[in-house]
Amino acid sequence: MVRSVFNALIAPETEMRPLRITFVLPVADLTGGVRVVGMHAEQLAARGHEVTVVSGAVVCGLRWRLSNVKNGLGFGRFFVPPASHIDASKVRHIVLPHNRPVTEADVPDGDVVVATWWSTAKPVLALSPAKGAKMYFIQHDERELCGAGAAVSDTWNLPLRKLVVAQWLEPVLRETGVTDPVEVVPNTVSLEQFFAPPRGKQPLPTVGFVYVDHRSKGCDIAIEAIRLARKTCPDLEVRTFGRDLEYANLPLPRDATFTRSPELAAMRDIYASCDVWLQPSRSEGFGLPMLEAMACRTPVIGTPAGAAPDVLPDNAASGGVGHGGGVLVPAEDPAAMAAEILRVTGLEQAAWRDLSDRALRTVTGYTWGEATDKLESSMQRAVTAENPSVG
Repeated sequence: MVRSVFNALIAPETEMRPLRITFVLPVADLTGGVRVVGMHAEQLAARGHEVTVVSGAVVCGLRWRLSNVKNGLGFGRFFVPPASHIDASKVRHIVLPHNRPVTEADVPDGDVVVATWWSTAKPVLALSPAKGAKMYFIQHDERELCGAGAAVSDTWNLPLRKLVVAQWLEPVLRETGVTDPVEVVPNTVSLEQFFAPPRGKQPLPTVGFVYVDHRSKGCDIAIEAIRLARKTCPDLEVRTFGRDLEYANLPLPRDATFTRSPELAAMRDIYASCDVWLQPSRSEGFGLPMLEAMACRTPVIGTPAGAAPDVLPDNAASGGVGHGGGVLVPAEDPAAMAAEILRVTGLEQAAWRDLSDRALRTVTGYTWGEATDKLESSMQRAVTAENPSVG
């Protein structure tokens, strides 16, 4: 009875009205950034908001177009990617029949519209007020990803309400002249998707990493660290996954077990089959595989890129999220990473289990519900600021 009265008293101040929210993606695919948008979209929809994701299409090449003509589909048809994290989110997804910037006709009327990539920022800003309060969700220093440095930083200075996924991004934006508020909405992972039962170490010491041919991800560092570690521990097993076949210029470690584009259950099994997970990145927006591995009770060895400095050390006593379920090593230092591989895989069972428990504690300390709380509150404030009569 007391609880009911208390809830009734606070309801007028805490209740949030349903919003019509649109996320604008350049294209929907299976990248980590799209996964984050999909998770937020799904969480917001579960709270009663009307959520739409608008994404562009991938133009098919001449061979595809000639095939379309042969099959009666016309030369101008576009090839839509067969799978994306948005499809899995079960929210309304509009795939446009072109890859041009969005226009007024492409975006439904709403309360909030969110740019999610630098190339979507100016088109979102150009939309009419009928499309909603305009926000910009920034997940990386995109100058490092697309080779359009000045064009990217110019978008950060547009009059859009800015959200970033990690604390390190705010000073990056400030260095380019951004003076307006920047809100941090850190990522996390779904414990319904990534989980594992309590366990001990593997029968043979096992290490894993994500295999991708992009210098920013530092796979060459992980591969060299594994080679060095095997000088001392020749039985070291390797588990890895990625979207492509093996790259000629980046050969996998000897006898590595590689899984191409694993389903979610298989991905969980890979994480949970390792004694330690490597995140050797030179640059990251956030670094979701780090949290996915920790959710599967696997400690992480990472470099100081993205959110790793906030996540891996034990900083809970000072208000941080990390509980010491991983370790940072210097960037570009395969020898230091190899030494940590040997140390972690060589721990006694009790010490390794403690590290494993700490990894899980880091992830369970900050949920998608809390992340969406931050995003939802920011959206409500944006709507109220645009229309003071609302709220």
